Amino acid sequence: EDISELNDVVSAIEQSEKKADDIYKKLLIKYPKETRVLRAYGSFLEEVKNDWELAQTAFHTADEIEDERAKRHRRAR
Repeated sequence: EDISELNDVVSAIEQSEKKADDIYKKLLIKYPKETRVLRAYGSFLEEVKNDWELAQTAFHTADEIEDERAKRHRRAR
């Protein structure tokens, strides 16, 4: 019985992880330059999926977008 319950919990966690991943991907399709989404997805990748490399890509993309916005803001002054 304990093993069955454990299997159910693990299955629920895996389903939740996949659902969260799918939602992040949809958000990034709709809002590809939204740095808050990129950073949140990077944290999810790093902490939940243990995908450090892809997380770094998300963080780097967010940094590049913010740098470009800062440059445009400085030029607009």
